[in-house]
Amino acid sequence: MDLGSCKFLEADVDGAIAAWRHVVASQHDAAAARSMLNLGLLYEHLHHHEQAIGLLTRVAERNLPPYVISAAMASARCQVEMGDGERTMETMARLAQLTMASRPEGAELIEALSGLGDVAEHAGRPDRAERAWRVASLSPASPIQRAASERLVQLLVRQGQSHAALRSLDVGVAGHGTSPTVIDTAELLIRTGEKAAAIELLLTVDGADLDPVDRFRLADAKLASGCVNDAIDDLEALLAVDGQVQSRALLSLGRVYTTCDMADAAVSMFQRAVTSGDPYWMLAASLALGDLLAARGDVNPACEYWSYAAAGAVSRIADQARSRLAGLAQEEAEPATVEVTTGDVVEPNITELLVAEPSQGSAFADRLGRYDELAPHHDDVDFEPPSDAEPGDWESKLGERLRDDPASKPNKDAKAFSRYT
Repeated sequence: MDLGSCKFLEADVDGAIAAWRHVVASQHDAAAARSMLNLGLLYEHLHHHEQAIGLLTRVAERNLPPYVISAAMASARCQVEMGDGERTMETMARLAQLTMASRPEGAELIEALSGLGDVAEHAGRPDRAERAWRVASLSPASPIQRAASERLVQLLVRQGQSHAALRSLDVGVAGHGTSPTVIDTAELLIRTGEKAAAIELLLTVDGADLDPVDRFRLADAKLASGCVNDAIDDLEALLAVDGQVQSRALLSLGRVYTTCDMADAAVSMFQRAVTSGDPYWMLAASLALGDLLAARGDVNPACEYWSYAAAGAVSRIADQARSRLAGLAQEEAEPATVEVTTGDVVEPNITELLVAEPSQGSAFADRLGRYDELAPHHDDVDFEPPSDAEPGDWESKLGERLRDDPASKPNKDAKAFSRYT
């Protein structure tokens, strides 16, 4: 028997088959059962499903506990590959009955029931899957039991039975308030539009008992369900964790503050992430901070942060940063023109603008702003003051308009970047 295993590891499939067949012909039941199981698994791997099922059935008939469950599981997989769902369910049901009679407290029963649920769902029998998973979820706590509970809850939610799913969590998941299953269920409820049920479930979770990955998932689920303040609390609690967790929390908080129009708080979070030294999150934060500054009109410092992200080693972030820089360069390269209905570009008359009546108000400022784009050196143009203006009056008015008009203000230079470092 060991010779067959060695031959298989050496990729000598024919030699392995010959060795295992020799053992099968012997009178040693345990050795023969194990060799038949190995042969069946090999034939399954080679997609010879009928031959595999024949051998695996002989293993099950010998009813040797170490091998019977593995043989039944392999038979079920072969039957699934052959598209025989009903036959597969019967195989798993017989296995569950066998283990219930021989080892009702053993892990094999839970495994058989969980497998029956998987096969039934695959075969389009959600009713049978629900029954199998419900029984498995009531078993003692184990990874298989938790998996069965998760599958049951997800099945109930997809069927629109969210309240039944919540009751199943109360009964089937030991310590469900700290289980990732709760977050999985809440995410599914959010996707199906049942945010109220998701919120009810999320508020039962104590994030302090979760690992960092699930704590971020919890915060994201709360944001998606509208519990913004609770999500911020969870993210702020993650700031106490060093390393990548803290850097990611800083970036996440910056994004949340940005969506909540808390720009100053967002800038602070992004700046801390940029200086964190983490090779990924500092680049992601540089890109996000550049976006925020550009939206505020601080183009020069935004370009500095984009340039830093573009020079980084994370290709996805670098590509986005270069795209933003290229877009800005294209905007600056485009000539500023005013189109009229004839398609011609017309430069306005500065004297006409200056003699406009005060009652024209915003129209006067608007036209002056357009002239500032078209002719930035307008203060070198010679013109005569309007004849009816009081001495000194028109100069002061023009000075006020030029001072208040954003188009006449000087562009920010590179020193502006120092405000954000």
